[in-house]
Amino acid sequence: MFSEHTAFKRLNISVFFQFLGRQLYSIFVPIVMIQNGYSLEWVLLFLVLSSIVTITSSYLGQKLMTGKNVLFFNLISVTSQIMLLILLTFSDFSKAVFIGIFLFKGFYYAFYYLWYWSVTTHYTSKDTTGTNLGNLTITIALASITGPLLGSVILDSSQVILNSIAGAALILSVIPILRISTPEVENHKAQKINWSDIKLELANYSIMSSFEVTIFVLWSVYAYLNDFALAEIGMIVASTAIARIVISTLIKDSLTKEKFRKIVMTLSVVGIIITSVYRYQIPEHILITNIMMSLFYVGFQLGAQTEIINSFKGSKTYYSSMILQINTFLIRIIIYTIVLVIGLESAILLPIVAGILYLLAN
Repeated sequence: MFSEHTAFKRLNISVFFQFLGRQLYSIFVPIVMIQNGYSLEWVLLFLVLSSIVTITSSYLGQKLMTGKNVLFFNLISVTSQIMLLILLTFSDFSKAVFIGIFLFKGFYYAFYYLWYWSVTTHYTSKDTTGTNLGNLTITIALASITGPLLGSVILDSSQVILNSIAGAALILSVIPILRISTPEVENHKAQKINWSDIKLELANYSIMSSFEVTIFVLWSVYAYLNDFALAEIGMIVASTAIARIVISTLIKDSLTKEKFRKIVMTLSVVGIIITSVYRYQIPEHILITNIMMSLFYVGFQLGAQTEIINSFKGSKTYYSSMILQINTFLIRIIIYTIVLVIGLESAILLPIVAGILYLLAN
């Protein structure tokens, strides 16, 4: 059994390579589809279907893998990503390829995050949850400095090289976590958490999930359709890395204090609402508004994740991780459906609605 410090050291190394590989291409998948002739409606259908696959796979995965090594989740997720990269690299877009990419994307998110949240919940203690999640956020930010910038440059010249580098990084991400991914991570003798006991925490996590997809995923598609260069779209992720590092470093060690956490989350929501109006009115300020959004989003994200992970301690680990997955991707399906109804331009303002709901509920 590894100590908390050793486990999270290995986890952070793995996460760095995982997100480096993922950030090289993930933000560009909808854009590559549009470049290959898919309409916005087809891209949104792709995102909805992959989310349905994630929800279904998360449920079946936690049920079928009871008592088995959590490492299998990670291996399935990496294999799914590599298959997705192969389809994006060597196949012309067709209905068969379309089915393949949404299936493998859905499998990846289901199994990677079942692994990620199970390992995180198992090894963290309540007193250090904020610190551990903050360090993981910093690691993801460091990977994000390189990934999208490199991806935006290489994608203009060679998708094969881009996806090959991404695949190599994904394979490297498995090595550090081979020994910490053990059957004990599941805690299968514990009781399942009661959903009614975490209603507020789950609602806040839902709002966080809505922020993520509207602030970053939808905005990148909106920017591309409004003729922003690929390099500028890459900056949506890369330019926010330093902001993420700064805010995580400042607040991570104090997030276990409930009063402090609530203040941070409330101020972050107010900031997201104001910045949503600002960047809708002046979209060409893409760099400054994405730095601001990242600062506020990470403040809210760390608060929401800390409170819900702490509520999972002592409960069945795979089942608890599944709850987060179903929550996240159900919210995505709802948002993508809303986009189909009201249009992408109006949907850019959805963070304002989610923010107001948070302020009213808390």
